Amino acid sequence: MFKITPIGSCRIYGPLREFGEALGFQINAKRVFGYMHSSAEAVQQMHAFTSDFRCEDVLWPLIARGKDYAHFQAEVHEKSDLYVIELASAKVIKIDDTVLQLNYLTMHYNDFFSDKARAVAFNQLCLKDDPAEVEAFLEAQWSSTVEQKEDSAVLKRIKISMSTEQSLYEDICKLKEGLPNIMIMTHVNAKNKNSTPLLTREHYINQVIAATERAGVKLYNPTDLMETIGQENAIADHSTGFAHFTGEFNGRIFADWYDNILQPMVENAIHKALDETVDDMLVPIVNKALEIGPAEHVEKVSSFLNVLSGAYPEHATIQQLKSKVANNNA
Repeated sequence: MFKITPIGSCRIYGPLREFGEALGFQINAKRVFGYMHSSAEAVQQMHAFTSDFRCEDVLWPLIARGKDYAHFQAEVHEKSDLYVIELASAKVIKIDDTVLQLNYLTMHYNDFFSDKARAVAFNQLCLKDDPAEVEAFLEAQWSSTVEQKEDSAVLKRIKISMSTEQSLYEDICKLKEGLPNIMIMTHVNAKNKNSTPLLTREHYINQVIAATERAGVKLYNPTDLMETIGQENAIADHSTGFAHFTGEFNGRIFADWYDNILQPMVENAIHKALDETVDDMLVPIVNKALEIGPAEHVEKVSSFLNVLSGAYPEHATIQQLKSKVANNNA
């Protein structure tokens, strides 16, 4: 099957889980930590696909959620046909060379970060990159118990920086060089209740667009599609975080991916290795489309088969698939 590895958040996993697998594409998440948001996390994830990746025990829950480290290390990541990489956050949180996942960090140290004022003050100090000031803050705020002191021993090592267009470009180039085929996806440029853009998000999206175009990598920005169907129909939590997509929007996104990215890639793979890819990629896509696919998707598959049939009129499997879809539509 055509394998896709998601490197990002639910905004990538949603379309793939709800529509990709159902339509004959396989999610390949072997040795994937979980959700992530920054380009630095994506580069770290790329390195983790190899067996020589190592992580301190104390840092493991801050980059991976609900995964056993020994089991993770025993997994083997086979290369995918496409890596879909979402870049949605400029914030880079590190301890030494390990990039932390913001949500996993705050969940793991929930007692500390649950106080919003304390969390904001701590983050600002980490951005200043003054270890002595961070340590003094933690001594004053989080050292009353043995458990708090153990937390602080890790928290004081945190450093926070913000991505720039140049750092994004460099990370995207690393991903382009290290993975077979990549597509970068931006966050959606949603607007608040007053119909004004979220300025920080808009700025980061523009940086991602510029860096991706400069690197010569496929780019998918879901903003135009959101505006076409309406933000209220695209964003599940329209009145709160503007973070989660509706099922309808997931479907429209996957349809976009299929039309503009996936079908051309499958066609190109077939031209390069006809018999192998027809059996491995095309047959599952056609069978799944006929089994549960919506009528509009079946029509797309039918048109695709007509193109392939013209290119390979003597190929028995392609002709059989074409007849199978035609009989289904009759």
